[in-house]
Amino acid sequence: MIATYDGLTGLVNRTLLLDRLEHAIGLARHHEHRVAVMFVDLDRFKGINDSLGHDYGDKLLRIVANRMRNLVAESGTVARLGGDEFVIVIEEVNANDDLSSFVAQIIESVETPISLAEEVLRVSCSIGVAFYPEDASEPAELIKQADVAMYTAKKDALSGFTYFTTDMSERAKTRLQLENKVKRAYSDDCFFNHYQPIIDARTNTTIGVELLLRGKLDNEPLFPDQFIPVLEELKYIIEVTRQAMRRAAEDLSSWYSQGFTGFVSINLSALHFKTEFDLTGVLTLLDEFNLPKEAFRFEITEGVLMDDSDNALRQINRFVKEGFVLALDDFGTGYSSLSYLKRYPLSVLKIDKSFVNEMAPGNANEALVTTTITLANNLNMSCVAEGVETKAQAEELIGKACYFHQGYFYAKPCTAEEVAPLLFKAW
Repeated sequence: MIATYDGLTGLVNRTLLLDRLEHAIGLARHHEHRVAVMFVDLDRFKGINDSLGHDYGDKLLRIVANRMRNLVAESGTVARLGGDEFVIVIEEVNANDDLSSFVAQIIESVETPISLAEEVLRVSCSIGVAFYPEDASEPAELIKQADVAMYTAKKDALSGFTYFTTDMSERAKTRLQLENKVKRAYSDDCFFNHYQPIIDARTNTTIGVELLLRGKLDNEPLFPDQFIPVLEELKYIIEVTRQAMRRAAEDLSSWYSQGFTGFVSINLSALHFKTEFDLTGVLTLLDEFNLPKEAFRFEITEGVLMDDSDNALRQINRFVKEGFVLALDDFGTGYSSLSYLKRYPLSVLKIDKSFVNEMAPGNANEALVTTTITLANNLNMSCVAEGVETKAQAEELIGKACYFHQGYFYAKPCTAEEVAPLLFKAW
């Protein structure tokens, strides 16, 4: 008996679930109705387990399990696959039932706050839904399709749930291949640095470079917009950035010996701010290569400022206290809130290239660029325009009192060897 039920919640386990699903599919085939399989994954469960301990985690799982069981009642089965993953099978679904109101009830019941001792716990969930016969005809395959849909829900759906589509399965396959490539590139050390000069247009000199991460596997390039999100998801980005900083320090020390005095600007991921950032490691690295603090700058995106702002503020203050310059990258592309600029001690605003590229007299992009430059000046911040591709754009930016430029008009991102002569060039 015990072998078919989950010891913690008393719900059906995987073995009995597959059995029941087989039976439900047999009946559905005979009576020509549909079966729905929902894969439910709790979103913030790990944080509760880590911060409050397994005792709280277990109680929470029991409560959530009971809520789901009460909602499903006689119309189907609720199973726990392990951890914080549940599967709900609804057995008799009519031809045109889309179940979204039922899914909404499940989400609402899971998200209702739970009081345990002195704590009030809140979790949310993501749900993927697959149907027999449209999406699969085998029990294990149906669960897999619902799982694929759940992953998409976790990423995309504001509503917290998604229906399975074959396109999703293709996407999941492509995604898996990319993930495997990135894992290999990580273990085989296939990432390297490129640098793009940042120019002061008043003196036509290079004041610094931005470090841009690149990758290559089996002689095929890996593109940053593909590999960076995967590195973040796998949590490898911290180590990859650490290695990139070491390479940058090495390159800088050789440029410094030739008389360069500028900086390398390094992009940090939101993940760097979810843990304690290793500032000591950075200071030790600069010491090792005999570089001043001004040699490294850091760029962050608005995502960092939106996440858990107290922790972000504390981390950012640590950087500033150590004397590092922080820049806000891609300004204007996220949820730009002016309160960020007041709250966080940032020194540089980088205008995203999409605005600079499409700047034309009198259009909205031009207005946004002008406003950003004025804003930066009024807040005593400096302003770097990214994506400067033409002489006309460079001149227009100078006319608007934005003097720091970066873009193909000056130079493409290139290797340390290629960028070296550009550091001393009169533009």
